[in-house]
Amino acid sequence: MNIPYIVGGKDDTSIDFALVLEKLRKLFNITTLVVSGGATVNGSFLKAGLVDEVSLVISPYISGDLSIKGPFNTFAELIDQKFKFYSLEALADGGIHVIFHKQEN
Repeated sequence: MNIPYIVGGKDDTSIDFALVLEKLRKLFNITTLVVSGGATVNGSFLKAGLVDEVSLVISPYISGDLSIKGPFNTFAELIDQKFKFYSLEALADGGIHVIFHKQEN
């Protein structure tokens, strides 16, 4: 069916995210990637040290729903990575779009 795919781990229970990014660049010439898979996927890339920019849209809406997760879930593991403010844009609906870039330690 000519569907491209890559293998990014030794088995179906673990993913080597650095290997995945390396293969995407080498095989498909992908140099920029947006990770928008939810808190668990975002947290996995963060834990692997592969996040260089955080882009957040904050809406002027508060639900109070405690089941809603934040943008990163690291499963209580401390991730010592710092990000620095880069830009801020006001949105038409009253929200804001904030971008942070990773600081080198």
